[in-house]
Amino acid sequence: MNRIADFSPRTKEILAKRVGYMCSNPTCKRPTVGPNSAIEKSTTIGIAAHITAASPAGPRYKSNLSLEERKHITNGIWLCSLCSDLIDKDERHYTVELLNDWKREAEQAQLERLKGVKYGSGVVKYTGSIIIDIGKVNNPNQYLSIGEVRFSVTNASTKPIKITSLGLKILHREFIMSTVAAVPAAPIDEYYLYVRIDESTVYFELTDKHFELFPEKTEGFFLKVDGIEGQKYILQLQASWHIMGEDFLSSEFSNPFSLKFNSRSPEALLRLLDRIKK
Repeated sequence: MNRIADFSPRTKEILAKRVGYMCSNPTCKRPTVGPNSAIEKSTTIGIAAHITAASPAGPRYKSNLSLEERKHITNGIWLCSLCSDLIDKDERHYTVELLNDWKREAEQAQLERLKGVKYGSGVVKYTGSIIIDIGKVNNPNQYLSIGEVRFSVTNASTKPIKITSLGLKILHREFIMSTVAAVPAAPIDEYYLYVRIDESTVYFELTDKHFELFPEKTEGFFLKVDGIEGQKYILQLQASWHIMGEDFLSSEFSNPFSLKFNSRSPEALLRLLDRIKK
């Protein structure tokens, strides 16, 4: 059943087209449309999300807005389904101001693409010149108490670059009601990284080492993540880098991925039982 302040089909279409059907979250930017296995169909994972809520129970609700203002295109932002869910679960972080900034930046970037200009206000920004590829993610299980993430960083440009930082960002965390059960994969020989997630930190620097990457070369990494039992995390890798001999610093992000830390210790199981009772 549609809410009275839902966007019209035309408004949704315009929101999507103004950003090229790409997610407006600057750390995501994933395409939201693509082919379906059925030749006569396409797959869409995009959502026209409300910046301020359509109803009083929703996030970022403003009582002074009229019905027309709630369903107006200025109150909408085009996101992938994951980011749409993310902004509604943490309204203190994903504020109206932040979402409007995302929307303006995404539309400006698409305008620059349309004009055939590389987006980056006067400086050539080698957007997409490095690729952060998530290879495999292993959740903790009865034999393995920490999560494992295999990923690689590839220099897809024609110039040598230096990676100056690698980090892990928590996009979202939630409590889960499940216990361990899976089989671990065998370890591999790559750069070893480790991080322990605490209750409050949202960004973790993974290494103080700099990595030089020549064109079309790839470095592999094996990240072990120690988290809090009974929680699931939506995570994202981030790399900062610059062209060798130049000072302009760029950033690149991986697609979001999840790690689930099922309850295994007696204390965590007791917390799980308490949450079930509630």
